[in-house]
Amino acid sequence: MVVGEGEVIATVPNASQIVVEHGEITGFMEAMTMGYRIDPPSLLAGLKPGDQVRFTIDVGRRAIVGIEKLR
Repeated sequence: MVVGEGEVIATVPNASQIVVEHGEITGFMEAMTMGYRIDPPSLLAGLKPGDQVRFTIDVGRRAIVGIEKLR
């Protein structure tokens, strides 16, 4: 598991995906804007573009498995 922080750019509920612009995720990925699968899809509830979030990626599953609004 790795944790990152960034801004929601878009949500794609029908594809269970979210697009996030994030800073470097140490030991995993440089800063970038990228779409991620999100599991369970219910994690998208209440998220909208512009929200600042902290998210947890399950590296093995290549999916965000936890997400919270920061403000």
